[in-house]
Amino acid sequence: TCSYLLPGYHLLKDTVSDTIVYQGFHNLDVCFKTRREHFRIGKANFNYLKQINMIETQQTISLIIGCGHLGSRVLSELESKGIQAWATSRKQVNAELIKNPETHLLLDINNRETWKNLLPLTTAEIDVYFLLPPSQIELACLQDFVTLLGIWKIRRLVMSSSTVVYGSQSRLVDADSEVNIDTDRAERQYSIEQNIRSSGIELKIVRLAGLYASDRIIGKQAILDGQTLSGKGDSWLNLIHTTDAANLLIEVMASETASSIEMGSDGNPVRRANYYGDLADHYSREPPVFRNEETERGEGRRCDNSITVERTAWRAAITDYRKGWLI
Repeated sequence: TCSYLLPGYHLLKDTVSDTIVYQGFHNLDVCFKTRREHFRIGKANFNYLKQINMIETQQTISLIIGCGHLGSRVLSELESKGIQAWATSRKQVNAELIKNPETHLLLDINNRETWKNLLPLTTAEIDVYFLLPPSQIELACLQDFVTLLGIWKIRRLVMSSSTVVYGSQSRLVDADSEVNIDTDRAERQYSIEQNIRSSGIELKIVRLAGLYASDRIIGKQAILDGQTLSGKGDSWLNLIHTTDAANLLIEVMASETASSIEMGSDGNPVRRANYYGDLADHYSREPPVFRNEETERGEGRRCDNSITVERTAWRAAITDYRKGWLI
């Protein structure tokens, strides 16, 4: 039995011979053909057949793995462009917010039992947006999931990552800068990048600055609570509005000129004192107070998006975070 055998194959035993069922992913085409020929229609499998029929009418499917804050924006932007996308989330509450439940799949990559929900997609050519935050990924499960991805018909995989891998030292960085793994968070993020790269799939990594939008304003709660802020006020903060990040991911997926690594930022690094001062004014709170701890990081990195702008048709539309707080 294959080590990456999909959990839930036993569900096919009524309609597909055990011999086919337990051979693993490499015989999925046979499984689907056989199951379609012998399927007994009922409430439990109606949506499954509906999903199969929807897939057979599409040449290439867009799949968003991780339909959270960023993924939901990618889904919205794809739909606005007339592109039907499938999406996954690990919680049923997210599923209930999806407009088209037939194209939403419940998936937690740390729970192999949910992997069977991907069965409807395994015979299609797929564009994959891998948008899971590191906090939702168990490295022990990731390698097996990457093995699963490696045997799909994936045209291209675009992964969201973080500029944290460029390190915390004072320097100007762009998409082509060398990584500087100087924190546990950076090490974990870079490890996830390398795990997915090992699949052999055509991979594009988009390293994003701090994501924000009207429903996710960085530092909002700290200002509302009047907290003393960690770090220094003269350190740099790099930002990108979630809608701009979503459009960059979509552009990189379609682009033939994008590099294997691109960077997403609004191109306007801001001093933390200025950012949090504006945020305090926005919410009519007292000016921020910083702890000003002594660190070796200096003023921190500044993200330059110019190379990514040159290589793609993308450009940040929201470059003033004060306007972005309202969108």
